[in-house]
Amino acid sequence: MKLATCTVSYEGYHCVKGTEKRLELLQKAIMELKKQGIGLACFPGGYLSVKSRKHLYRLANIVDGISKDRGISIGVGIHRLDKDIDEYCEKAIRDEECFAVCSDTKSDNPHIWNQRSTTSKNQHFVSNDSCSKPRTLTTLTKKIEILICGEIFNERIRKSIVNRKIKAIVDLGHVSEGFRVHAAMKVLAHMGVASFCSVHTKRQSAQKFCYIPSHNGWLCKSSRDYDEIIGKEPRLEMKFWNLN
Repeated sequence: MKLATCTVSYEGYHCVKGTEKRLELLQKAIMELKKQGIGLACFPGGYLSVKSRKHLYRLANIVDGISKDRGISIGVGIHRLDKDIDEYCEKAIRDEECFAVCSDTKSDNPHIWNQRSTTSKNQHFVSNDSCSKPRTLTTLTKKIEILICGEIFNERIRKSIVNRKIKAIVDLGHVSEGFRVHAAMKVLAHMGVASFCSVHTKRQSAQKFCYIPSHNGWLCKSSRDYDEIIGKEPRLEMKFWNLN
């Protein structure tokens, strides 16, 4: 199976008015990825933004329609914001909720998953039940778990993924500056789970992170190369990966 991850420039990030253009680029990307035989396409945390839960559900149904129409599963990060910021995420916003909307090509409805934890410190405030709940796309030829930015640092979430014999995870990260997620990606790869990431970045040809299991523990397959570019502002760099 082939999956596609995506690094995206900041234009329209954390801004509801940027969602329309970003949604158009997502649809264009899915059309191109269909030609490449991609089974799953993943976009970063907060790739789209909404102002209310009502708009979140509406957007989830739009993404689901695109997925069903093209026959490609989609994972995309969506923020619910109480306010926008015009500059490209130069400061943190506390008045927000983070979700992953995932459309499975054979499922009747889209999955809407909330962010459970963001750091190794606040992981302890999440219940065991929440940490162990699957967030897996199971109608693909491989089981792939979708994580929202920061959840990869949660030890109980990682343990659940390994115990359920998940083939791979895709982390829907927010931004790549000061990137620390690769350490946790290595941990998962060492435990037999391939790890990928979609993220926002200021750089062109930014690193596309990938760590896979190997007989020595883990193997880095990260690359600055891309296989497809969609748009300019924002710029979507798509990277294709083969899951054996």
